[in-house]
Amino acid sequence: MCLSVRRGDFESNAEVKKLQSVCDRKYFEEAIQVIKNNVKNPVFFMFSDDIEWVKNNIYTGCVTYYEDGTDTVWEKLRLMSACKHFVVSNSTFSWWTQYLSKSENKIVVSPSSWFNNDYESPLIAKDWILKMHAYERREAHEKRKN
Repeated sequence: MCLSVRRGDFESNAEVKKLQSVCDRKYFEEAIQVIKNNVKNPVFFMFSDDIEWVKNNIYTGCVTYYEDGTDTVWEKLRLMSACKHFVVSNSTFSWWTQYLSKSENKIVVSPSSWFNNDYESPLIAKDWILKMHAYERREAHEKRKN
């Protein structure tokens, strides 16, 4: 089960962060629970451009392995796409890993929107399981307050 966390410029670049920083710890916690509810004894393989953040902030409660970041891009892509199920970030790299997977009955959990606005990404498939992300939770909270 592949869990992909994109941080990098989504967190370090203020302009990019305003538009694309959507996958917070709560998103990953909810996505992990979806997998645990649908996959018996899942084994998680964590991939990230900030693996230390993942190790310190995301707990699966299951057997978990961490890619250390030393693999070449194509090897990382091969390893990720070999998984049976996916928790993706709003990242085209994450998207390609699930797309290249040969798993016929794969479960893909994705943020319901890939941007901090109303743009509907054509990359989100209809059969994916969608979870709210930080921006949507803030928007929903603001609507409830009004």
